[in-house]
Amino acid sequence: MTTRTTRPRVAVIGTGGSISTVGRHSLDLFEYGDFGRTLEVDELLARFPDVSAAAEVVPIRFRALLSTAVGPREWLELHELVHDLAAREERPDGIVITHGTATLEETAYFLNLTVKVDLPVVLVGAQRPPNGLSTDAGLNLVNAVRVAAAPASRGLGVLVLLNDEIQAAREVTKGSTYRLETFRSPDLGMLGYADPDGHVAIYRAPTRRHAPHTEFDVAGRADLPRVDIAYSYAGSDGAAIDALVAGGAAGIQGGSERARRGAACWRARRPGRARPARARARTGHRGGRQPQEWRALTDDRRAPSRRARRPEQQGRQRARPQARTRARTGYRGGRQPQPAKGARAGDPRPDSHRRPRAGPTVLRAVLTKAWTTGIAHALGHAEDRSPKTVHEKGGGAMLDLVIRGGTVVAPHGTGSWDVAIRGEQIVALAEPGTLTEDVARVVDAAGKIVVPGGIDPHVHSKWTVPSPGGRPPGLSAPPPVVSRAALFGGTTTLVDFAMWTPGDTLQQTIERREADWEGESRTDYAYHLILGGDVPPEVLDQLPEAIQAGFPSVKIFTTDITPSRRGRKLGFGLIWEVLQRTARHGGVAAIHAEDDDIVMHMYDKLTREGRVSFEHMPEVHNTLSEDLAFRRIIRLAERIEGAALYMVHVSAAEGVRAIAESRGRGFPIYGETLHHYASLTSEAYHRPNGQIYHTYPSLKSEDDRLALWDGMTRGTIGTVATDGICTPLSVKVQGNRIDDTTGGHAGHEARMGIVYTEAVARRGFSLQRFADLTSANAARILGLYPRKGALAPGSDADVALIDPTIAKRLSNDDLHETDYSPWEGWEIAGWPVVTILRGKVVVEYGQLHAEPGYGQRIPRRVADAVRAGPTV
Repeated sequence: MTTRTTRPRVAVIGTGGSISTVGRHSLDLFEYGDFGRTLEVDELLARFPDVSAAAEVVPIRFRALLSTAVGPREWLELHELVHDLAAREERPDGIVITHGTATLEETAYFLNLTVKVDLPVVLVGAQRPPNGLSTDAGLNLVNAVRVAAAPASRGLGVLVLLNDEIQAAREVTKGSTYRLETFRSPDLGMLGYADPDGHVAIYRAPTRRHAPHTEFDVAGRADLPRVDIAYSYAGSDGAAIDALVAGGAAGIQGGSERARRGAACWRARRPGRARPARARARTGHRGGRQPQEWRALTDDRRAPSRRARRPEQQGRQRARPQARTRARTGYRGGRQPQPAKGARAGDPRPDSHRRPRAGPTVLRAVLTKAWTTGIAHALGHAEDRSPKTVHEKGGGAMLDLVIRGGTVVAPHGTGSWDVAIRGEQIVALAEPGTLTEDVARVVDAAGKIVVPGGIDPHVHSKWTVPSPGGRPPGLSAPPPVVSRAALFGGTTTLVDFAMWTPGDTLQQTIERREADWEGESRTDYAYHLILGGDVPPEVLDQLPEAIQAGFPSVKIFTTDITPSRRGRKLGFGLIWEVLQRTARHGGVAAIHAEDDDIVMHMYDKLTREGRVSFEHMPEVHNTLSEDLAFRRIIRLAERIEGAALYMVHVSAAEGVRAIAESRGRGFPIYGETLHHYASLTSEAYHRPNGQIYHTYPSLKSEDDRLALWDGMTRGTIGTVATDGICTPLSVKVQGNRIDDTTGGHAGHEARMGIVYTEAVARRGFSLQRFADLTSANAARILGLYPRKGALAPGSDADVALIDPTIAKRLSNDDLHETDYSPWEGWEIAGWPVVTILRGKVVVEYGQLHAEPGYGQRIPRRVADAVRAGPTV
């Protein structure tokens, strides 16, 4: 037997495509079509010597093909080659398949469905960055080898790597070609990353988990595995999807896109309608541009496709203004969400749901039939649906509102679609010109970016504001003011806090907070619970009922924050008890994590030294405090089965690192930052009225600020909130000491515009990442998704239109919040101009059309997948 080297060995199979194409500038994707030639795999590896430093590489020649030429025959040969390599006595530790970007998605899906080996199989392509001509082929290839060689990758199945992001193949959704975020799952997020220094982090192993909105069955073919959903967009010929449908995979959406023009139409459909001939010609087989939802015929039987109703929508009831208090707050017969029947979407599938891999004979027959006859002939039948079918639900053909002409950011990608709304819900995303119903109103979104209405997961309205000198405390702005500012800023849902006080039950706590918000808010809203101080056992025992009633997030303080607020923090024994209850009953803990010993020691120390001006706040609420508190709470939570953490207002690099490391161990922990932490440093405290820039914890250094952006880039930081406490300037600057400065600031209206400016316009974040940070991720983590946070059929019609051409210096005269703004003078590049809440245009180019009381409280339920691992 040959002695194996101690270094990991990786087989690299070269299929050609853009990653191995040479133009005039070495590897130049922009010019390869006219000037390039395709390299063999050994030539490709020779161009990147860093590959051999990552592992012992064994080049395996396949075929030198353009990406669009990789089809069923090649998929089948790759399938056989991978299994042959895995069966060898001297088998590699991992396999890399180089590929062109255009049809990498189809190859990944096919291999994921058919390859069943314990070796990691990594597909990698080249990708042109948005600001240059050179491709990332070299970095991608080196990182792909590192991933394939990493012990953490074993058993994860088929992976896809572009730039430094790693995705499970079954979760790949491709919204557009050559985007940084091309292979990012909208439901389950990033699997991990491989950085240029060779560090490979695998965050989770989700290869058999199903996303919340893709509940489908495979019918008719016992030898094909279960599939989720496949999209086929620009640059793809759809053959893999056609083949899978022909093999009996019900519920797959596909469509060929041979013309490379049409963005897909993602629709809610009712089965059983006949499609007219002209619609069939427009959307049918052989190159039609509109994805179809098919039913497979196998053994002369029709295997119907099933679209499971989203669990979050099961039993949904609207609020009744005159409902009794118990019904209003969700207790004992109130309007809390009902569990879905059967298995909940997002649950991991047991082994009994997995099917054995298909053998080459069956696969060859399936692929050949689809390739030679076209999808409709391979199926024997393609279900007829006209575009009007989309609007059957709810009765009548009239649409209340259509948003036309904008760039729409949907869960499955970004494209030029019309957004159709009936009543309070979205009923279709359609290709321009395909909606034939009567429309009551059209919103012209030409030149605008259409995103989900913003969700601010951390606000404080009508909140107690301590006053210096022993004066009675005041209150921050009430819901009518805060929600007005939010709507002007494109935010449609606010998540406030219901603070328990000694002597109350949790039900009384919720009812008291409901009295502040019901009939007063212009936005939709929800509450986190807050527990502080010495919480008695009987209150802890009320948590399960509160969670089931639609209040699944519980905020905990590990510090009293200031000496004047004693009694707010929870001891770690009580935190342990709270985490156990939230873990068992479907909740998530929202943690304000600072080390109380460090914080209070620094208050005493600076007071003794006479350094009490608020400019010294970063010394009190310091980075060491964040580091110690984060790691202590994470260590506690990681030892409680089913626990999940939402770390609020992360302010320092230490917090980002602690979250990333925990996510790397597979723990369900999520990070929130504030747009002012990501935009300002502690130097702002030295400006005139520097108190306006402060909230707790304090602003930190430039390195910390940049670490927050890096965390947002990598997915460690998933949401951007405000921690807003809206007060007049006189209240905000009334304290000027480290122990009496007012926390919070006026940031509700500016949040989405500032994040768009800083993330998209200045840092090149994708629109999908922007939507995640400002809306979708908060909805997923906190249990509002997909009712909120998504532009998709069945979701609430909460929409914001952003004008990317607005470029100006921001003035408080532009805002609608209070008499000052920490963003006065900030250069903006893009701003929300239209806001729609549940189908109603509530803000339109500076005009407000929503009265207090239009907003509704939204019950929440955290998805099992969110609590099972770091899926957002």
